[in-house]
Amino acid sequence: MLSLVNGPQTNGNGRGFWLAFLAVLTMALIYPVFADSYDVGNFSYFLIWIFMALGLSLIWGYGGMLTFGHTATACWRSSWVAGRRRSRR
Repeated sequence: MLSLVNGPQTNGNGRGFWLAFLAVLTMALIYPVFADSYDVGNFSYFLIWIFMALGLSLIWGYGGMLTFGHTATACWRSSWVAGRRRSRR
């Protein structure tokens, strides 16, 4: 069933991908040795924002949510309907 949803997973099959991955990982691990604490702090803050942006991209793109306003409106409406139904009983 999952084979119908997932496409071909070919990113990690090539040697070039893993060499580039190891080069980036090595640079990220060596960077704090040569940089001062202010730059390392900014870089880590930047990485946190990258992961936030990736999560937001998943919510908007893969999950189909257009904005947080749509989410808030849907939650407000469902709670309003649930409250009206509870008060009628």
